[in-house]
Amino acid sequence: MLKTIPDGQWELSSRVDHAEKATPPQLGCLSAEGLARGLQELVTTVQSEQRCTIQLTSNTEALGVLELRCPQNGRELVPAVMEFRRPAPDRLEVRSQLQFGPRSMHLAQDYQWKGACPQ
Repeated sequence: MLKTIPDGQWELSSRVDHAEKATPPQLGCLSAEGLARGLQELVTTVQSEQRCTIQLTSNTEALGVLELRCPQNGRELVPAVMEFRRPAPDRLEVRSQLQFGPRSMHLAQDYQWKGACPQ
């Protein structure tokens, strides 16, 4: 799913549930290759440092889902689920749910394509 994201300048807006303020939008150049590389670095770091596994449970043009599973006290938990959606060709939505023991946190990231990157 991430392979279809056009290279270019993207505006990112983020919000965390229970946060007092929304993060100001950020503008930056992204590519499908760069996003894939960033996710692979996350997977490698988490697997080596936390002994967790990451599984891609959905990978269609409309939806990509990554689940992070880490052992804790002899039980397997799902501390994180990341969903990637493309509601329109110029938009990407990433929704993450992170589990911290009995508490959870939700992070919403909305990307809007703004055009080609400046030369």
